[in-house]
Amino acid sequence: METTTMVAILQQLIRIQSVNGNEADVARYIAGLFAPYGKRATVETVTYAPGRDNLVVTIGNPQTGPQLGFSGTWTWWHLAS
Repeated sequence: METTTMVAILQQLIRIQSVNGNEADVARYIAGLFAPYGKRATVETVTYAPGRDNLVVTIGNPQTGPQLGFSGTWTWWHLAS
């Protein structure tokens, strides 16, 4: 993937208002990035709560090939002094 493409993807992710309750927009955007894989990729949306979707993407056959799991979260901690 070209550097300019990676930067464009990150810029779009930053533009998406993804505060609590709006994560589904991010999931839909990322799911769309897998469209070029066609039937080689299975995209599943798992809804935690309304507007709070998670994404599971499977490429290839998980029964016969290597597997990689990735979990991303953006957590802000407020520490009271």
